[in-house]
Amino acid sequence: MALHKYKVHLGLPPIVPSSTSSDSHSHLLSTSITISSFSESIQAFFHSKTVQTRFNTINMKFTLITALSIFGAAIAAPLETRQSDTVQLSIINDISGANANAAVPTNNTPQKISELFAGTSVSQNGNVLASSLQLIRFKDNSYCYVTQDGATIATLTGRQTFFDLYPNSAQTVDITAATVTCN
Repeated sequence: MALHKYKVHLGLPPIVPSSTSSDSHSHLLSTSITISSFSESIQAFFHSKTVQTRFNTINMKFTLITALSIFGAAIAAPLETRQSDTVQLSIINDISGANANAAVPTNNTPQKISELFAGTSVSQNGNVLASSLQLIRFKDNSYCYVTQDGATIATLTGRQTFFDLYPNSAQTVDITAATVTCN
């Protein structure tokens, strides 16, 4: 940093010490002041190691905060959008015109239809009535089967995504006690 020295004449009345002669009265008081230009000071400040270290620390904090925010958002995302280990099962009631969807885990564990579809339009007074079933979000190798009273009443796959419980008539089946298992 270059410093410039300026001699500034303040134009103050002469100070006459008691031991000086009157010849010193003819001189104005002059003071030498060291002044550095503002821009040079700022430039030196931003090139100093202390400030560079502070900026690196700020950049590191910003990067860390950004990374943690993205990570937090990924964790906070709903399980259904993060978990690709589900299929979407739709139950259709052709008589009432109602249908409802539910996510079924593909972990080979039986899921109760009554719990999956409770409070939906296909559940009437706690009973789930259906005329057909359909996989609407699935993988090609998806395989689901619906059982009730120990018997398989429907099978759905990635290639056969629709199953009509009464193929030639518009009737419904009470599948409240049924389970669906997908893998």
